[in-house]
Amino acid sequence: MFKHCRKWKRQQKVLWAEVRKETGKGKDCHAIRDLFADERCTGAILGFLRTTEVGSRVGPRAKATVAGVG
Repeated sequence: MFKHCRKWKRQQKVLWAEVRKETGKGKDCHAIRDLFADERCTGAILGFLRTTEVGSRVGPRAKATVAGVG
């Protein structure tokens, strides 16, 4: 998802540009476990998750919450 998923290529570019800015290293130099372990990458990871909506709630319960019910 963070390196190879075709669906999120645009978001991956942003993620890795931010990681490179913070750490000086790009995606080829980071194992995903190291990405999560490095506090400097937290903002980039959260931005990626926000823009891809990975982990967002779906289904009737989420829709009710958004509508103000529940």
